Amino acid sequence: DPGGVLWELVVQDLSRDKSSQSFYFAKKKPLFFKLKYIFVLLIFNINIMEKKTTFLESTLKSGLLTGLGVVVIMLAGYMLDLTFSKWFGSIGFVVLIIGIIYGTKQVREFVNKGSISYGQAFGSGILVSAFAGVLISIFSFVLYKFIDPTLFDKMIALQEESLLNAGMPDEQIEMAISITKKMMTPVMMLINSLFTYALIGGVLSLITSAFLKRDQAINNPFAEEE
Repeated sequence: DPGGVLWELVVQDLSRDKSSQSFYFAKKKPLFFKLKYIFVLLIFNINIMEKKTTFLESTLKSGLLTGLGVVVIMLAGYMLDLTFSKWFGSIGFVVLIIGIIYGTKQVREFVNKGSISYGQAFGSGILVSAFAGVLISIFSFVLYKFIDPTLFDKMIALQEESLLNAGMPDEQIEMAISITKKMMTPVMMLINSLFTYALIGGVLSLITSAFLKRDQAINNPFAEEE
């Protein structure tokens, strides 16, 4: 008898204090009240023991996973001498889009239990992008500062060539190059990456959230099945 087995488990759980009112109540009441008591007890224990993933934890994990994916693309680009290739760099944005979609779905399914509002989906996309940006900025600094410092000179040369082709005066070119050099400090690289990826992630999340949002279902036991 499943009901009897569960009842024995409850009695064993409460046998340490048989003089308690809860034990007396459960033992003296009819079977319906016993089963009701068992149900409440089980739900209470499950809620305490179950480790729930929070919104921040979920977006952090998805963001770091997305950032790691972009870092792998950047490392492959460096090994293939495609660091400054625009078409190859676009692959990183594809990974970012996939990461936003994945992160939003993780929040929807495992944090909100199947539902998510447009605002929550939008917020999760921004956080995933921001966390990814932190990891990417750290790798970028290590790559440019320690792995291959010549990349910075190559980037400056490409920027200068681009400005010359655009017909910009020499004074403005020198000013632009000076600003670029100042932006390559560790703190500025971190801030720039955070802002850039959060901004891009926000724009992308405006679109993805419209497709990923899901209203909370309302169970109606009196609704007739069609």
